[in-house]
Amino acid sequence: MNQQQYRALTGWARQNPARQQVMTGLCRLLPYSLFFFYAAASLCLIAHFARTGTMNLLLFSFWTVPAAGLILVSLIRKALNLPRPSELFDFDPLLSHENGCSCPSRHTASSFLIACALFWLTYLGLFPLPLSILALCCAVLTAISRVVAGVHFPRDVLAGMLFGILFSAVGYGAVFGLFSMLLPLG
Repeated sequence: MNQQQYRALTGWARQNPARQQVMTGLCRLLPYSLFFFYAAASLCLIAHFARTGTMNLLLFSFWTVPAAGLILVSLIRKALNLPRPSELFDFDPLLSHENGCSCPSRHTASSFLIACALFWLTYLGLFPLPLSILALCCAVLTAISRVVAGVHFPRDVLAGMLFGILFSAVGYGAVFGLFSMLLPLG
């Protein structure tokens, strides 16, 4: 992506102060909304534990899979250390951000890790489907807002999205497979 293409993609948000404020607000608010969903789902899981006294690998993975994914995506982006759009194209993004470590987008990856964790609890019957769908919408909007705000390239958020989804699928799939093997037959 060259400078002209990137400016065309993000320019509409810079055309007036109101749009800039909306985009800045979205970039800041959307990640918090996902953490709110995650906290709410954690409370549902804790309530389930208090009610049943049951906490197994399937349930505990709600916390461990996203945590492991966040650690891994942080290590990957540190190793890649790709430049941000403002470093290559000499402009000020709507949000101030440190240089480097642009890909994959950690905000996007963590948003999709959380959305997938919520779908995992929905699959287990412990979290309402409409809230999981709403969280997925927030994750998509987080990815879009990071590009429009000028802190990531589209490839960065796409990589973060794919990382979050694939890591979750592998993580929860492995947990489900392991749990299934440990269950007594019959």
